[in-house]
Amino acid sequence: MTVIFALLGCLGEVSLLYGVTILLRLSKKLGEVTKMRPYYRGYYVSIACLVISSAARFIQASLLDSYAAGNPFPLANAWDILTLIHQFSLAAGLLVACIIAYLYWGWLFREHFA
Repeated sequence: MTVIFALLGCLGEVSLLYGVTILLRLSKKLGEVTKMRPYYRGYYVSIACLVISSAARFIQASLLDSYAAGNPFPLANAWDILTLIHQFSLAAGLLVACIIAYLYWGWLFREHFA
């Protein structure tokens, strides 16, 4: 049952990729209309980090499946290394996406709270 939940966690990260892709397209259009600098290119860095994070999560799910089948982990430290790769790349990707989203869409907050 935990393998199913691990795979559902992978789908959750794919949905983050989809959301950042939508922000990329909307921010690119907004930047073209308002003649802003092309900050949207940072979303590509964010997407790359999120792809690395999703890949590490999927590999962890496959290791969990092999462990549930009774096979030992191929590497003793593989789980820890994959966890670090997953967490740091996820945090970096979301941080970059939030900063760029603020650059493009921060005027909404400033206008609302002013």
